[in-house]
Amino acid sequence: MKHLANISHWKVNNYYNQSMFTISNLIPQSFSATHLHHILNKFVKPGNSILEIGVAPGLHLIDIAKKFSLEPYGLDYSAEGVRATKKNFEAAGYNPSQVFKSDFFDDKIQKNNFGKFDIVYSAGFIEHFDDVKAVLEQHRKFVKPGGIAIVTIPNLKLLARWVPADVLAVHNRSIMSPAALRAALPTSLVEIETDYYGGLFNIGLIYFKKEPQEFLRKIAYSIQRVTIDQFQKLLLLLTEYTFRNSQTTPDIYLVARNKPQFAKNELDHKNTRNKK
Repeated sequence: MKHLANISHWKVNNYYNQSMFTISNLIPQSFSATHLHHILNKFVKPGNSILEIGVAPGLHLIDIAKKFSLEPYGLDYSAEGVRATKKNFEAAGYNPSQVFKSDFFDDKIQKNNFGKFDIVYSAGFIEHFDDVKAVLEQHRKFVKPGGIAIVTIPNLKLLARWVPADVLAVHNRSIMSPAALRAALPTSLVEIETDYYGGLFNIGLIYFKKEPQEFLRKIAYSIQRVTIDQFQKLLLLLTEYTFRNSQTTPDIYLVARNKPQFAKNELDHKNTRNKK
């Protein structure tokens, strides 16, 4: 299996250096975040344990955990990313020991946490691999029998022209449609729901390497969040309707259940082997 993005990619693009307290917190959250919470509300219950794969810096998981009263856990393979996430967990009042440093495919982390979590979640993770079916199967191994896996990916179609080429290169764009994502499901998971989400577009999905353009992009994104996104939130609240366009809607999600009997048989088999 080929990993399309290595640790240096995340460091260079400054994904780890985000904290709980920034000026951006003063701006209303994007419609993509609001819409995702609306979707999650159908599948999560207070007290559920949730493991996020590729968690750093943890702010997204913390936001979800607080909103739905979940018990958060995080997994990341970067020491720098884990440090940042632990710091943010502490600031938010969560146990930093529930953030694990490990490669997602390491046998030890999988063995120690097999079938442990009600929900296994990743956002913008699986599209960085060429064999998406194997990555989804690995998600499933951490899920309790009957629990759910939730994955989200960006939709880099029309917006791809405004994404730097080196960033675009670390994304597997062949899975960026609900049908393609659905087709990548392993037989151990049963699809519950797959669709686009996030409204008509999201300027937050793109960025520019040159500072003048990026500065203007940030201003435009802030304006989007206090105008167009607020209209889309109101529309969702009043009518349950959201705009969708296969070329510009920014995100795609998949919710799938771990087949209870399949998972139970596998768990029983593993427990038997461990006792020998």
